[in-house]
Amino acid sequence: ALAGAQAAQAPRLDATAQASRARQVPRQAAAASGFVGVQAGWELDLFGAVRAGRRAAESRLEGARAGWHEARSAVEAETAGAYVALRACEAQAQQAREDARSRAQTADLMAQSERAGFTAPADAALARAGAAQARTAASQQVLQCEVLVKGLVEMTAQPEDSLRRQLAAGSAHVPKAPGAVVRVLPAVLLTQRPDIADALQAVQAAAADIDLAMARQRPQVSLTGSVGLGSLRWG
Repeated sequence: ALAGAQAAQAPRLDATAQASRARQVPRQAAAASGFVGVQAGWELDLFGAVRAGRRAAESRLEGARAGWHEARSAVEAETAGAYVALRACEAQAQQAREDARSRAQTADLMAQSERAGFTAPADAALARAGAAQARTAASQQVLQCEVLVKGLVEMTAQPEDSLRRQLAAGSAHVPKAPGAVVRVLPAVLLTQRPDIADALQAVQAAAADIDLAMARQRPQVSLTGSVGLGSLRWG
């Protein structure tokens, strides 16, 4: 759109060509004609309509760039959130595996005590059920961590093997935010927000559209010219 608005400030050049062959009277010679030529036109931007259209296109382009930065920031924030969730999930999976091992050991001790006649069979069965439940919970937690890793692969656009090697160094370590406290921020920081920048460009584009509409209500002056070569043959 911006390229079109900029091109509107320059002269326009069109090429035309036509050819025909006809017979007016039966059994008489046919007439053939042809024409080739070029036409040029240039709108004199006396009231700023073309310039207003260019400003509107420039503002919309800047707004689109701000939207791109907003999407990028959203992906970055989602990636950071997924990374923290993965570390928390790994810590929970580690705890679930330890709980499963503890319950498995308890179930083995209960089984030995049952065989020696010191524990009721119902208590031993309950211990085995608890161990099985702990193994299932640990497997489900590991599966959730795998899903988070797959999500990070998509958000970072990195090969899965390479990403897993990078993540292996800090497994189950939940990052902590720095303890800095910011009490006052300058208002100019608001201009760095992509959504506010996009809204600003939208207002500027709307103002340029108003200037364009008002300029189009006034007379339009253009310079036009054409040059060509024609031929006519009869018989």
